[in-house]
Amino acid sequence: MKNKTKIKIFATMLAMIFGIAESNGQTLAWAKTHGTSLGADDLGNAIKVDGSGNVFVGGREVHTAGNGYDMMLLKYNSSGTLQWDTPVNGSASGADLINDIAIDGSGNIYAVGFLNESTNGQQMGLVKFNASGVWQWTQVSGTSVNTDVGNGVEISSDGYIYVCGSYNNDAALWKYDASGNIQWGGPALYNGTGSSTDWANDLVIDGSSYIFTCGTTFNSSGNFDCLALKYNSSGTLQSGWPQAYPGAGSLDDELFNLKLSGQYIYTCGYAYVSAGNSFDALLIKYAVAGGSPL
Repeated sequence: MKNKTKIKIFATMLAMIFGIAESNGQTLAWAKTHGTSLGADDLGNAIKVDGSGNVFVGGREVHTAGNGYDMMLLKYNSSGTLQWDTPVNGSASGADLINDIAIDGSGNIYAVGFLNESTNGQQMGLVKFNASGVWQWTQVSGTSVNTDVGNGVEISSDGYIYVCGSYNNDAALWKYDASGNIQWGGPALYNGTGSSTDWANDLVIDGSSYIFTCGTTFNSSGNFDCLALKYNSSGTLQSGWPQAYPGAGSLDDELFNLKLSGQYIYTCGYAYVSAGNSFDALLIKYAVAGGSPL
């Protein structure tokens, strides 16, 4: 599951938000599809709802013939009427995708995923749009490994934008200001004991501005373990972290999502509980101040 894109079917996401008919008699409020006339497989991959009930969907679409897939950002009102559609195309006109969306207090939208650039191939791409869907700026990661990706984006209470993903095959955390200026001189990186491929899939920020990420890390035995990391707002990895959760045997394990509740972090994914069997769903609870699973 390298460089996880968290692809989800658009209709499924809308159903989760607005309620497809269930056994309790709920009725469908509305369902909307979106696709261009160019015959491609457009999809929605990320969703956010603002305080006014507007729905923002990020994903991909072929907006212009010959450009491949572009990043796609859509805005619907609460009645399901499309307000605007803003594509972003990497300079290589290859496959681009939005994996996550965040909205600040002024209604600006930050979308993260990957863009294909003419110089270095696939790059982590962070794009800012204003509340009207007008493009403001784009930042890319800039390595030459052709595998960089942004998987999650969050905005801190002091207005900084944090992105997690993969940079040069290391688990990465970026920090930007609202003007798109990178902080810390570059991303905070974690390279696992196997010195191979690591990445972060999700992040959350607590009330003290600590940033938690989760994903997977390649260990010295040659397989992937679940990975959880904690950084301060200066990008320093905190004592007691990383936390790696190994499943059974020489098999791969991974965490996908994080949620903060009070003084605890909950993260979920999958792990192999016994060698030779299929993997099981996994839920881990960490203390914010500690590190070891509870």
